[in-house]
Amino acid sequence: RSEKMEDRLRKEEQETKALITDISHQLKTPIASLKMSYEIEDSTELSEEERAEFIRKEREDVSRMENLLQAFVQMTRLETGMIRLRQEKNSLRETLKQAVGGVYMKALKKEILIETEEFPELVIRHDPKWTAEAFGNVLDNAVKYAPAGSRVRIQVSEMVSFVMVEIEDEGPGIPEKERGKIFQRFYRGEQKNVQETEGYLTRQILERQKGTVFVKPGRNGGSKFVMTLPKE
Repeated sequence: RSEKMEDRLRKEEQETKALITDISHQLKTPIASLKMSYEIEDSTELSEEERAEFIRKEREDVSRMENLLQAFVQMTRLETGMIRLRQEKNSLRETLKQAVGGVYMKALKKEILIETEEFPELVIRHDPKWTAEAFGNVLDNAVKYAPAGSRVRIQVSEMVSFVMVEIEDEGPGIPEKERGKIFQRFYRGEQKNVQETEGYLTRQILERQKGTVFVKPGRNGGSKFVMTLPKE
């Protein structure tokens, strides 16, 4: 029992060190960018247009750091067992409504239409709060990278032993070599839209409920995220 305890503690220590290393590495870029931006503003005469561009970039860097820190908190809480998913029989429709509601204003500002194909009422065992976050992460990225005036489609299908939720966007798409990697923790791909942390969180949330997630090309050049949850 003592050896098992030591092994578990050693594993937790290694995972914690890896997580801290990952977040430190990810924060270096926006912090360095902010520092350089402030130094240039202090030492250079800038036009109003140039100053406005610097301010816009600084806001982007601050937003990225906020997103990274939020993801870090969520990952830590999940991986250390501080949060336990409570799977109870709940309406999948209501969970999806919650997820869509979280990105509705962002979509409205970009005039992106979120369409949900009609599907029968499905009551399955899942944690509505965390499952809504998993769906919401995918929707948020779809809205973030899809062009203004495009569409995001949600389709729900009932299979024999599981329910499948597909979210398809009309964004730039994800290269084939990146598709299996975007669900890794803090994976940084070559394109901006595969340098986020939400994929890892989504995978963790679904897999802890015996679900799955993968991505494939969309019909109009975007991406289609396919997520499943067991019916029982």
